Amino acid sequence: MSKAHSICEDVKDERRKMRKEEWQLLNRLYNYDMDYLSRTFLYLKELVEDIMMLADHIKSFSEYIQFLATKYLIFD
Repeated sequence: MSKAHSICEDVKDERRKMRKEEWQLLNRLYNYDMDYLSRTFLYLKELVEDIMMLADHIKSFSEYIQFLATKYLIFD
């Protein structure tokens, strides 16, 4: 019984170490040194860029639809 208890304690210690390492990696990954306001502005900037890219795709798609409609109306 005591051997099983010591094995469980060893496993718990290893899991604690792994969680600490995971948090260190997450802190490095998400750059928690940067304050929330700066990160919010970066996210907003990326969001606006993505919306602009989506608008470009919609514009090119609508031009293509217009081209197809014109082509088939003229030659039909």
